Amino acid sequence: MIELIKAVKHGMYAISNIKVGGYQIDTGLHLLVGFGPVALLSRFVSLKKSVSATLGLILFKELFDLFAKPHRYRMRPLEMDLLYDVTSGLLGVFLAYWVLKRWKRRDAESPPSG
Repeated sequence: MIELIKAVKHGMYAISNIKVGGYQIDTGLHLLVGFGPVALLSRFVSLKKSVSATLGLILFKELFDLFAKPHRYRMRPLEMDLLYDVTSGLLGVFLAYWVLKRWKRRDAESPPSG
């Protein structure tokens, strides 16, 4: 089990170090991870609960990283890595919330078909 966790951790570090156009994709991945769960969970629970669950996951992941991520895997100094990760995750959550609210408002305003 420990070997599996180490393999997953190393794979995630390898993915987050991929560069596109000279920039690491880590920030974009955090944006997607903020957006994705809100959009998916909102299909099954309320938007408020999906936002809360996603924020909890972001917080848990960052707290885990504070203690679990060795220095050599940090792309930036610890405080900057935390700032970029949390900010991009929160932007993803905000974007998902905004898009879903607009989508629901648009559906409510559209005339019934038939």
